[in-house]
Amino acid sequence: MRRCNRSAHASLVCAVTLLVGCAGDSIPPVASTPIDTVNGIPVVRNGPTPLWDEGEAWSMVETHRLGGVDVPEAEMFGGLLGVGLGPTGRLFVMDAMSSDVRVFAPDGAFIRTLGGPGEGPGELSSPVSMGWDGQDRLWVSNAFDGRYTVFDSAGAFVKTVQTTRGRAISRFVFPMWFDGRGTFLDHTVRDRTTWFIRRDTAGLSVDTAAALPWPDRGPVPEGVVFVTLPQEAKTALGSFLPRQLWALGPDGSIWEAESDELRLVQRSPAGDTLRIIETSHRARAFTPEEQAVVDAARRDLDSAIDLKPRILTALFVLPDGHVLAHLNGELSTPSDSVDVFDPEGRWLGSMAMPGALDLGGLAAARGDAIAGAARGKLDTSVVIRATIRRPG
Repeated sequence: MRRCNRSAHASLVCAVTLLVGCAGDSIPPVASTPIDTVNGIPVVRNGPTPLWDEGEAWSMVETHRLGGVDVPEAEMFGGLLGVGLGPTGRLFVMDAMSSDVRVFAPDGAFIRTLGGPGEGPGELSSPVSMGWDGQDRLWVSNAFDGRYTVFDSAGAFVKTVQTTRGRAISRFVFPMWFDGRGTFLDHTVRDRTTWFIRRDTAGLSVDTAAALPWPDRGPVPEGVVFVTLPQEAKTALGSFLPRQLWALGPDGSIWEAESDELRLVQRSPAGDTLRIIETSHRARAFTPEEQAVVDAARRDLDSAIDLKPRILTALFVLPDGHVLAHLNGELSTPSDSVDVFDPEGRWLGSMAMPGALDLGGLAAARGDAIAGAARGKLDTSVVIRATIRRPG
């Protein structure tokens, strides 16, 4: 028997079915997800039981990969910065060393290269993000000078858009999102807060949007220089300091979490809280190996700095609004597993990813096609393209 858990209508059918047929004990328990309203905000309270029935779980199947050992020159990536999937299914790969974007057909065949290092028209300097506007034009953002380079659907240079110079960004690789009004979301960071800014396609600021404060990490000792710390302290600070995670949804909403707990908050582009998603199935303590690293680091730092087990490594939102929460393994090594939440925030279950794709800004999706960066043999950079399969 299928669990009735897909909508309010389905819940009503379940209730009627139970009232009519509760005399026997052959009816299995129904998984439910309470949704409360607190101060006008929906709070989704997920329990430890996934909503997917047997045979309903999604899977992610690799279709092909680019890069690795003994590959053509076009697939030799010096440092992957991100990937994108264009309107026609083409794959766009940003590379750090060559400061370019390489374009591949849906079957993986190399097509052309966009950009290249420099400050001139059509050239790129530390590209970090890509996005397509409503005219099927590709926008590529530089990391530090606030400059956008725009290419048309055939890959020809269109224009350069200059915004405020010297901006700081909260993470090196981030997505771009365009609305239907000719504006897009940019972001900067100051005072340990990520600030989102709405800009028009001339680069002018239209208004400020959401502000996401960084997690409280406790008292950080003064005068500590990271490069001079013992290895245990470096490992601990890199692995167990709480981090801010965020992802943009297809409607421009901002999904936010902190790395030490599976609690998601959806905000509007203006920063209003739309819903809160709570879970009870991912809390954990330090493993003995992790605790030994943490204890050694605290002795070296002589500080009460707040170190916590890292549960999440990234958030990613599919084009239909489903949210993927990429889970960490021990010592904050990204696992190959993601928790899947429906657009309402209900936990459906977990799905394995091929090659432990990096969803932290290094991935893209269009329909059920998804592509992302991963590590290949001999620690080479590879791009994996996969398809999400949904039974039924």
